[in-house]
Amino acid sequence: MKTKMDKVSGYLIALGCGKSEHSQEEAYRSALRDAGIAHLNIFVITTPGVLPKGTKKEEAKTILPGTVLPCIYARLDKDEEFKCVGVATAEAANSKEEFIIINQAWGINKIDVERQLKEKLHAKATAMELKFKNEVYYIKCLNNSSEPYQSVIAAIGIIN
Repeated sequence: MKTKMDKVSGYLIALGCGKSEHSQEEAYRSALRDAGIAHLNIFVITTPGVLPKGTKKEEAKTILPGTVLPCIYARLDKDEEFKCVGVATAEAANSKEEFIIINQAWGINKIDVERQLKEKLHAKATAMELKFKNEVYYIKCLNNSSEPYQSVIAAIGIIN
């Protein structure tokens, strides 16, 4: 399934943590609820993404339940070595057009995730001969809970 990025009306940022005593799946569902996107059907698209100029940030609650939402997405569970996930947006411009670049990363802490996101965005800028402005990083970390199952997610949802 292809997503036509020139028909994008908006995007949303979703960050959430979940925990459970019973299962990893239950922790993941809890993270989706915490992020405000449990009512949507999510599928992952490849990164980095490019959104057209003028794409506006929106709230998940404005999207009808059951809507299919393509996402650039990062997820971690408690048993993995990384503890934080993040997504980023950056406005970019070249001589012909302006657009928004989006990307994701995983890391051991917030500083590590932000560093990776900056590196990814700047590598994209160099490859496309772009200049960035207004870089924004959204990072969420697992908490130190005694719950046996934990999950953390960060997503940028593309609204068509």
